[in-house]
Amino acid sequence: MNFKLVERFTNEYELRNHHNRHAVGGDRYYPNDSKETYTKKAEDLANLPVDMFRIQGYKCKPDSLGRTRYVKWNRDTHDFVVYGRDAEGSEPVIISMYKVPPKQFAYRLNTDTRIDGEIPYGM
Repeated sequence: MNFKLVERFTNEYELRNHHNRHAVGGDRYYPNDSKETYTKKAEDLANLPVDMFRIQGYKCKPDSLGRTRYVKWNRDTHDFVVYGRDAEGSEPVIISMYKVPPKQFAYRLNTDTRIDGEIPYGM
């Protein structure tokens, strides 16, 4: 099942703001990507299995609403995606994607509130 950028982007305005922040403005992690290309990159990474070499990842503790989040990081591209289920717990969704350098990912890996468990792909 594919993931979709919907949870934090309840409307076109929110999606545009997120795309502008990480793609075309602000951070400029993806300066040449359209919203569609940016979304596809996030979905593709979320749907890859973790091999703990090229694709690394971990499972985060549940948020304040009890939803579990998952993180994946591509060692080659430094793409970092956070995904999980929507507010109802039924639809898989992308929460965010941006670039994270290796040292920052190592720091997150050691300091995020994570828990052991299988990291799903293609939920």
